[in-house]
Amino acid sequence: MSKEELFNLPKTFISGLGELKIEKFIGKGKSGLSLLASVEEIKVVLKLMHNEVSPFYSFTDNKVKLEKEAYSILSGTNIKIPKLLEANEVKNYLIKEYVDGIVASEFIAKNMLNDKIIEQLFVISEEMLSINYNIDYFPDNFVMKENSIFYIDYELNKYDPKWNLENWGIYYWANDEGMKNFIKTRNAAFINSDPGRGIPIKEPLAAKVKTWIDSYSKNDC
Repeated sequence: MSKEELFNLPKTFISGLGELKIEKFIGKGKSGLSLLASVEEIKVVLKLMHNEVSPFYSFTDNKVKLEKEAYSILSGTNIKIPKLLEANEVKNYLIKEYVDGIVASEFIAKNMLNDKIIEQLFVISEEMLSINYNIDYFPDNFVMKENSIFYIDYELNKYDPKWNLENWGIYYWANDEGMKNFIKTRNAAFINSDPGRGIPIKEPLAAKVKTWIDSYSKNDC
């Protein structure tokens, strides 16, 4: 059974932009399902919000409204993000620009990371700290395009050092072997020491992470 059949996804979707043709399933996150779609030959990402309870987040407001607010904040930064094209709080979906690149988790699994990418990641982290927010640094939320990082999710949360890049997210970027196995199996035990709480494996990656932090971080962690 395909993912499209598993989630009972439509072949078309009526939106404010017109009728979208659903091309394929992209991924399932904490807040919704992301689908590659097209309208008048233009590729877009359709995100259909779901009502599943997340063990990591408590959503106290309409998810589309929260993403609109996050987009507004992120748009005021230098972080590369896809343009928001439509947000419908009543029908519980949003449509954003499609960034044609390689998902960072695949980049990591293929040992394709370089110093320029890691440096960009820390620059993003510094800018988020300057406005007192964290984004979700898990690699599935980023796309590599022409050696630049795009944050394709809009999720952000008030800053907490426990969940910043240096103390949390960077360990996923350092774990190339674990990420390769995670992509194959979707078994979080390859990348998390505590899958139930979303705590990354750290100890075998400590030296690599320390090198990156010493080279690129201006944060006191």
